[in-house]
Amino acid sequence: MADLSIQREGGPSVAPLLRVERFVEGGVVILRATGEIDLSTTPLLAERFDQEPVQVDVPLVVDLTGVDFLASSGLGLLAERSQRYADLGARLTVVAPHRAVLRSIELTGLTEIITVVPSVEEAVAR
Repeated sequence: MADLSIQREGGPSVAPLLRVERFVEGGVVILRATGEIDLSTTPLLAERFDQEPVQVDVPLVVDLTGVDFLASSGLGLLAERSQRYADLGARLTVVAPHRAVLRSIELTGLTEIITVVPSVEEAVAR
């Protein structure tokens, strides 16, 4: 699967608003997001989620280490997908080591729905 990204106006020489890359480590699929998750970029993350079939035996990790802004649209997507995985008996873990992203998740009470850990290593080891 190719990496997905949304560019700012100005073409490819300008840094993308959001880039989502896919990796596999230790039998775990990792979606690594870099940039901003807002109303304009949440559909990109949703598209990447949709490309990954929900599998009970293959956990999904969403790595937000490189995300510097997480808007309510992104929070809603993470909550909805976390609930979907839980309903199907599968595991989805979000990596959020930085205060800007982690605080958004905590303040909205979404830690009741979203499993959040501080590192990819911890997510893979779960």
